[in-house]
Amino acid sequence: MSAPVGSMHHVGVVVADLDAAEALLTTAFGLPVAHRLASAELGMRATFLACGPVTVELVELADPDVARERLRGGTAAIDHVALQVGDLDAAVRALADHGVATAQDRPLVTPAGRTHFTRAATSGGIVWQLLEPAAP
Repeated sequence: MSAPVGSMHHVGVVVADLDAAEALLTTAFGLPVAHRLASAELGMRATFLACGPVTVELVELADPDVARERLRGGTAAIDHVALQVGDLDAAVRALADHGVATAQDRPLVTPAGRTHFTRAATSGGIVWQLLEPAAP
């Protein structure tokens, strides 16, 4: 059986202030901006920063209650680890065979591609994002 996931795609960090977090990581850490995206429908905007073969995603959430919950009292928190998959549906089925559940019934469609997030309680305490990247 082949692995349901490919390589690590990015580490997602929820931030209270995207502009301040981006400024810190681009100036102090020297990480270049790879790309930015925003989705009013998903209530978020994000900056992806290049960091070797993986990117760091900074995410600012529009809903203050959701942001407060995910930030857990801080100004930034590691939120998820994203793994690239070639076939999202197959990866979800393979993980379900091991008791891993997704947070939503249907994939989310974002500018980055089709995606599912796991429920931390079923995936070792970590939220894993399964990302089938959009065609370039």
